[in-house]
Amino acid sequence: MPTLNPKPPDWIPSASVRIEHVAFIAASADTVWQHFADDAGWVDWFPGFRECRYLSNPPHGRGSKRFVHQDQFRVTEEITAWEPGKHWAMTVVEINAPIMTAMAEEVHFTSENGGTRIDFSIGVELAGIGRLLRRPLQAKSAKGLQTALENLADLHSS
Repeated sequence: MPTLNPKPPDWIPSASVRIEHVAFIAASADTVWQHFADDAGWVDWFPGFRECRYLSNPPHGRGSKRFVHQDQFRVTEEITAWEPGKHWAMTVVEINAPIMTAMAEEVHFTSENGGTRIDFSIGVELAGIGRLLRRPLQAKSAKGLQTALENLADLHSS
């Protein structure tokens, strides 16, 4: 698989493609965190996820690697921030298609009004055909992120 340039979370604001979404979930930050820490559970709430599993042994945290199969893409990620109930981030280190040179995601969890505010940011540097497909890729990613956070919120409603 092509190797990407790993990026820290503070790189995201300078990425050429940025996607951000804020959501409120009616559950504690510690409860919501469990969904981020549970790799296999991502297939239940993140659109297109067919598989998500850690490649490194527990305990998981900063530096852990995981494999994600989302839609037609297969990627290896490295966790770059792991503060339970507060902060999670990752960077893509390998992808099966040469459509980007870098990608990172960051999530902040903030206790607010008896629930949790989620600030989710994605940064990407596209390459090759990815540049030609920028608009549809960005639109699909933005919609997927919105749907993912709605699905995550639905897991806590009732």
